[in-house]
Amino acid sequence: MDLTSFNIFNTCSEMMRLYATLALFMCVLSYVASSSPAPHGTHGSSVAFISLPGDLADSLVVRLRSRCSEPCLLTLELLVSTPNHGQLLVFQKTWADRVQDRPESDRTYRTRLRLPPSLVFRRGFFNRHVIDARSGVLRAWLAGLNDSSESGSYHGSTVSATAVLRVAPPTQRPPRPPTGCPSWSAELLWTRTITTHQCPHGPEVEHLLCFPAVSTGERFGVVRTFHRFTAIDLENHRLHAVTQPRVTVSVWLYLLEWCQSKLCGVLLHVNKKQEFDSVLMLLTDTGGVVIQTRLTSGEDKSFHAHASLPLLTWIRLDCSVHHNEVRALQEPSGRFQTSVRYDDTDGYFVIGGSRYMPGIHGYFGPIVFYRLGTTRVDNPLPLGNMLEKLNQAHRSCRQITTFTHAFSQAVTRGYPFLTKGVCHSHDGTLWTRSQEPKCKQTWAWRTQHKFTTLFHFLRRREEDSTSGEKALGDHLFEYVAERMFSVDHTQVRLTSSLRALLKASCCLGNQHAPLLLATVHLAGLDQPSDQEQGHVYSLMGALGDHRLALMHLGYKHSQGLDGFPRDLEVAYSCYANTATQTVSDDDRPHENHQYVVEHIHLNNKEHLKAVVEGGEDVIHFLKLKAESGDVPSQARLFHGEHIAHRQY
Repeated sequence: MDLTSFNIFNTCSEMMRLYATLALFMCVLSYVASSSPAPHGTHGSSVAFISLPGDLADSLVVRLRSRCSEPCLLTLELLVSTPNHGQLLVFQKTWADRVQDRPESDRTYRTRLRLPPSLVFRRGFFNRHVIDARSGVLRAWLAGLNDSSESGSYHGSTVSATAVLRVAPPTQRPPRPPTGCPSWSAELLWTRTITTHQCPHGPEVEHLLCFPAVSTGERFGVVRTFHRFTAIDLENHRLHAVTQPRVTVSVWLYLLEWCQSKLCGVLLHVNKKQEFDSVLMLLTDTGGVVIQTRLTSGEDKSFHAHASLPLLTWIRLDCSVHHNEVRALQEPSGRFQTSVRYDDTDGYFVIGGSRYMPGIHGYFGPIVFYRLGTTRVDNPLPLGNMLEKLNQAHRSCRQITTFTHAFSQAVTRGYPFLTKGVCHSHDGTLWTRSQEPKCKQTWAWRTQHKFTTLFHFLRRREEDSTSGEKALGDHLFEYVAERMFSVDHTQVRLTSSLRALLKASCCLGNQHAPLLLATVHLAGLDQPSDQEQGHVYSLMGALGDHRLALMHLGYKHSQGLDGFPRDLEVAYSCYANTATQTVSDDDRPHENHQYVVEHIHLNNKEHLKAVVEGGEDVIHFLKLKAESGDVPSQARLFHGEHIAHRQY
């Protein structure tokens, strides 16, 4: 064999040896692939959502990024939560990753969520069935290609990702576009269905107060109750939210002073067991705000939401409850381990004080309740109206009381400048800084100029200024009452000076002055009528706890007169306060020269005849006879001018 043949032989031998080795390796691989697979590992596998929006919508694009360490399945599901049927599966898609092209590398998947019309549109002719869902859950997980049904499910997987999406309530969804032309008969039947047999929807937003309410600091608050929703979808959502509530309340307050006891009621919730329930808003004796809730575990939790509220200022308190989180006044919220329990139809709400707790001393402005929660509170304070005038009146009263107190101190100390006339402005001394000020009064010159009429009255009657604020207010009212009526009491003449003194009397504690001012403004006596000013002094009189002012305000609300809204609950709170004061007078008739109230039963003829003497209570007696059918009594009531000249 020559050298060339030997080299060819060696080359062929090496090739045959290499081929045999390669064939043996392929046999080993074939054996491994055909054998039963070992349990797969999750080391290096991952799945995550990419830039997912917060609101669920039809054709929403969902992107996922996943990595598989071995051949796997990627599953995507969308479930929505409903009050009646629990969780419903509305979308599902699966991808297979065999890890052959790019092992140990990330892959991106993209799909569009195709939602059923019952979840996208509101109820209508082309969408008869609606899914009442408020939240949805997107979940994705990885599982092996050969896993069993249990280990390949979401709960059996160890690599998963979830995302929560908001679902629009049925009432806020758009109508479904027409899918065809309905027949005239079908459209007529549908119109009759939705107009004849459909109950009106209950309001999701409750306005507890649209007109200012008085809180005297006592236990006569305004009671409000909530009813079930007549709409089935809203009522189902409300029932579902009892243990997972979403509610927002917005309250406007005007405080004249902080709580005189340890705690005062702003908004109280009393359940059917006569226990405090969620949500309570309380005011402390230091001006702080306390929020109290009841958890699903039955435990009561509270926290301080604010350090100190200002006085003589309109303040809005917003409180939101979202499951186990409570946020108030846009400050850090209270978060609890368990969810808050809230059922607004259980019991009643009290604005202000109740028999369990006194109320604040001030006013309540507009109060709005979002029963199903909201992301935006719409409760602005109306500008340029009666609320602003009420604020101006109280600030002016604060200046008047400060001014009269300083004047009485000056009289007590015997300052001689009081007898020399009005002090001059301090601005005049700016030209002669070397000279001493001409006046040494303890009040500002602008204040004296603003209340010139009151200042001249105090200078003429210095002895009245030292008798105390209440006595000074009474003297001012008597002074005005003697001069505003004509000699024969047939005409009213209320000049600007008398009106200024009457306002000062109101600020100094006279109980009749605000009621007289309210009557003058509402009736337009000797001036054009001004309902807003009449409302201001009606509220101020009721805040002074005066019985006539309370009855005046209660009657206006009970009848809806002179611009007062008809509100029987507000009227009841005024009448309850008046009745409580009247009943308490029976125990102490000697105090304040009170008269004992006599109870006369007008339906008892014998009792009525015994009480009626001469011309007393003739009108009541004639009314009783007229109601019983007595024609002469009916005629006499009609011709009222002859009643006083008859003897019964």
